[in-house]
Amino acid sequence: MNDEIKNDEALSETAPAPETESSVKGANAEKKPTAAKKTKKSGHGGQVAEIIQDIVRPLSRGRSKKAAGEAPTPVAPRMLAAIVERGKSVRFREILQKNGIFLSEVFMGNGTASSDILDILGLESTEKDVVISITDAEKAHSMMSKLSDQLAGSVGSKGIAFCMRLGAAPNILIKALELKSGKTPQEGKKKMNEAYTLILISVNQGYADEVVATAKKGGARGGTLLRALQASNEDSDSFFSASFSSERDVVAILAPKDRRADIMEALNAEHGVRSEANAIVIAMPVESVAKLS
Repeated sequence: MNDEIKNDEALSETAPAPETESSVKGANAEKKPTAAKKTKKSGHGGQVAEIIQDIVRPLSRGRSKKAAGEAPTPVAPRMLAAIVERGKSVRFREILQKNGIFLSEVFMGNGTASSDILDILGLESTEKDVVISITDAEKAHSMMSKLSDQLAGSVGSKGIAFCMRLGAAPNILIKALELKSGKTPQEGKKKMNEAYTLILISVNQGYADEVVATAKKGGARGGTLLRALQASNEDSDSFFSASFSSERDVVAILAPKDRRADIMEALNAEHGVRSEANAIVIAMPVESVAKLS
């Protein structure tokens, strides 16, 4: 009797077996509710899994092959970022919205380039607006192409824009982007030439200028500074055997990919996590870059 119940439960978790005359005669009333109950439990577990998928979903680098009965992995959205002169973010966001990109946030920052670099780039001030936008891959690549071509000079500000691929995103965001575009986004067949990298350095306040000077020795041209607060606790201090200041600076440096290793090695050697600066250095690939003018 117990063996028969286990068999019925196993069948309820997989595909149902075709009914035969002998199997119908051998079934009794006790087994059917047990199987139904097991199926209901399995269904509840499926709902839980679906809720978890709605929180964060890993993303595909390309068109994934759909297995039988399995939904394809969605293509990664893109983060489009721009660093413009203070107050020019309003115009840049208007351009984004006209091109179907609506989800944006603006952060206040400061440039770290010296006065001679400002003159070379034609920048008037070190105060910056940092615009971060999320959109689908097709719109992001189209926007970057336009900024380098027909929209060049339309922002009314010197600066730079770049595009990065997201590694994970909420399922609700992916679905919203699909609904907005009216189609399921597909990764382009052309492989992006990731010639640039974004280097982020979190450092104790008061050390940003030294960090930028060291980065320049490795080949960086300058960076953008954002004020921050340390949000971790004393466990992180003991983990790194360091004492982090509660007030931090985040320096963002966009640099050629072939200079990444030199810059990061110089930063870690001079201002590593166990130095007085307590610098934490990471880098992320950048798909494309457009110079704004």
